[in-house]
Amino acid sequence: MRPGITDETLISARIRRINADEAKELCGIAEAGLLLPYQNIDGSPILDGWKSYCRLRLENPKDGKKYHQASGTSVHAYLPPGIDQLQQGGDLSIIEGEFKSLALTEAGYAAIGISGFFGFSAKGGEQLVPELLAVIQKLKPNRILFCGDTDTSLNHQFSIAATRLAKLVYPTRVLLPRIPMDAGGKGVDDCRANKGADFKDWWQARVACAHEVKPTDEPPCLAMELFEREQSAITNLSGWAREDAVRRAVKLAASFNSHRYGRKRCSIYLSKN
Repeated sequence: MRPGITDETLISARIRRINADEAKELCGIAEAGLLLPYQNIDGSPILDGWKSYCRLRLENPKDGKKYHQASGTSVHAYLPPGIDQLQQGGDLSIIEGEFKSLALTEAGYAAIGISGFFGFSAKGGEQLVPELLAVIQKLKPNRILFCGDTDTSLNHQFSIAATRLAKLVYPTRVLLPRIPMDAGGKGVDDCRANKGADFKDWWQARVACAHEVKPTDEPPCLAMELFEREQSAITNLSGWAREDAVRRAVKLAASFNSHRYGRKRCSIYLSKN
């Protein structure tokens, strides 16, 4: 049903396909898709208002929108089943997407899913969402791995989110494992499906060379660091993938605004490519 995740894990997480009528009742939208129930660290359902919180992975995405949550609901973190049973003091991954967190957890790594780059914090960004805070208090991670897809090296919002997270969880260290743009998969779930038995070694190599984020880092400088790490991979792309990467790099350069260093370095790369 989903790449990089077994059907047994999906069943354990109570993920199932629902029709448009049921989706209207549970999520407020008459569209078929996969229902993603959210739970607290003790396994009880997360309540938002008067009903259990869930998100819907749309069967037919529209205008780039793949997921839906009921109007008026808050930001919550997705906790895969059994995360409270994992060993304390290790790494905790925070990753965009419920399915990606399930893929990592099934592979033996503690991971929680967030609905977007900034989904680790409540509105205003001044505190962690309760579910994430509960996991941190339970597992007491030595490090937090803020995981992004291949294209986050071309999105300045990811660097803003990473520096914000580093401030919120300090003194716990925050590292950024990178999936190379030529890795053969956009996210960890795709990569796990493609790499099979080699996934663990591959992922551990990603963690070993992860970039550490300091609470004092400036987002433009971090964005430039991530971009420069991917220059050779971007250069090796071809066809539509290369055109899309260059288009994103142009937007990245524009996002620097008054940050002269980042704009100059990004512009130099674009002038050569």
